[in-house]
This record gives sequence, structure tokens and C-alpha cells, in this order.
Amino acid sequence: MENRWTERAPMQLNVLMHYSPLGIINGVSKNVSSNGMFVDTGRITLISGEHISLHFRYPDQLEGSIYTVDAHIIHTSTKGAGLKFLKFQFDPAELHVNYNIS
Repeated sequence: MENRWTERAPMQLNVLMHYSPLGIINGVSKNVSSNGMFVDTGRITLISGEHISLHFRYPDQLEGSIYTVDAHIIHTSTKGAGLKFLKFQFDPAELHVNYNIS
């Protein structure tokens, strides 16, 4: 049984992550909600319980509007990591309106 705070929607975003133990990591989101995302980290394994900073832009935004979000690594697998946003620096209501995410 999954424990979800909000619904998630499939969305591929290029995500630049600052992860203290390793530095800068590139990843691709697989799904996003108003309070978290799952990111494919390739061959890199993150550690549950650690903090990470994310930087990304929505696909329809060509310039500007790079969002920065601090997150907590909730779970990891060979497919990537489930991240819970700690602090929004954008309005999560934008996800509801533009991307139909609950």
C-alpha cells in the first residue's frame, strides 16, 4: 500500500540536483505532485533521509522560471528516488491549474 499525500502525475522534467555527498547530479522526473516527485537518478544511489536541492523548469517554459526546491529523500530504489518537497519557492497551485495535479 502506497502512502501518498497528494496525487501524482507522469511528467518528465530535467532535474539538476545538488546532493552534498556527491555534488551536482542530473536526473529526470518520472512523476510530480504538489509536494514531491520521483526522479530517475541513473546509476547514482541516493541515501534515504538525506536532504537535496532540486532545480528544474516546466517543459512549456523556454526561458526563465527555474524553480528551486529543497527536498527530503523519502525512499530510494534501483530506479531512482522519491523526494518530498520541504520548501516551495513557487506556488504549488500552479501545478493544479497548468498540469491538472491534485
